[in-house]
Amino acid sequence: MRFYVIFSFCYVLYLTTPISGYSGGAPSSRCDTMLPGHGPEPQKGPSPYKVVVRQTKVEPSGIIEITLTSNSGNDEFKGFLIYIRKEGVTNKAYGEFDKTNDDAKTLDCFNVQNNAMTQIDGHPKSSVTVKWIADPRTVEEGEYQIHTTFVKDKNTYWTNQVHDEVIEVVPPGQAPDEHPDGHHGPHWEQDPKTYCSSMNLNPDADSKIHSDDNPYDINIEKKENVEQSSRIWINATSALDTPIMRLFMQVRRPGSSKMAYGEFVKPAKGAEGMDIVLVDCFGGKGNAVLFTNPKHSESTTSDVSFQWMAPGNETGDFEVVSTILKDENTFWGVVGKDLQTKIKVVPKNKPNPKEQRSKSASTSSTMSFSTTVGLFFVMIFAAASY
Repeated sequence: MRFYVIFSFCYVLYLTTPISGYSGGAPSSRCDTMLPGHGPEPQKGPSPYKVVVRQTKVEPSGIIEITLTSNSGNDEFKGFLIYIRKEGVTNKAYGEFDKTNDDAKTLDCFNVQNNAMTQIDGHPKSSVTVKWIADPRTVEEGEYQIHTTFVKDKNTYWTNQVHDEVIEVVPPGQAPDEHPDGHHGPHWEQDPKTYCSSMNLNPDADSKIHSDDNPYDINIEKKENVEQSSRIWINATSALDTPIMRLFMQVRRPGSSKMAYGEFVKPAKGAEGMDIVLVDCFGGKGNAVLFTNPKHSESTTSDVSFQWMAPGNETGDFEVVSTILKDENTFWGVVGKDLQTKIKVVPKNKPNPKEQRSKSASTSSTMSFSTTVGLFFVMIFAAASY
């Protein structure tokens, strides 16, 4: 009798407890196989995902940025696992990942701290950039491989990919300069906050902001009825494929130059391998974004999108203000061009009380049904014990 009652009680808990996969990231138990632990067998065909490594040579204690993204730039993924290995070495991951990341968290694989990284949630992602540190405690000179698992959805994933990009740890003084062409001037290292008011990305005397023959456009996902605290995509592009070497963007009130509104949120689209810095302007937080192609003279990016969150305590008319560099001394200010940069923020739509009551009633009905089914099984097993 006691056995059946306990069994029945456990079955009721089973019916009423939600079941989910590893949406909050892979556990350490998955490090060996890199399998996500859900769904059917992994995909056998080519993966639509890749990694982009900004610099492949690094000195001991140096840092390498690795961007996980798709081949097309459009295929999103919900989960991932990444670590660094030596060819032919199993049951070991090398180096250490930087823990300060809004899109990922570190994982302890093979009983070593922070030597792998995985997602923090199950939301779709277009790209995630992580930083790998060549920790001399576990890393020596030589070549290392990047291993990843990408999860598109519960039933579609590519596991234990070994990428063509090879990281080489070299002796001190042999890693190349991050800007080997020396093309950028001293202004390149300025505090980004200095751009907040003037928007001038190159204050050198021989440069000025152009206003004619602007090759760039700003496209906004939604301009009207943008609710407070909601997110929209703002796209900077060139129909002529004119490269974007650097860009600074914020959202202001029309005619104002002393305040920026809302907040930019990582990640950006089309910015794989690029530098994205959220800038705190005029005492705000993340209300401007600075995009830089670290290769400078080899800039090829001509289309990039940023996610902007509308202010939670402001409504009315706003406009996207930006400065875009084509090269060191040629750049344009894009301000209110043909009204295409205007945004209208409206109060957040409050839920209808009737709809809330309806949803509550529906939830209660669902719970009542589950409870009834559970009690039904309790009665059956209890009766069977006699």
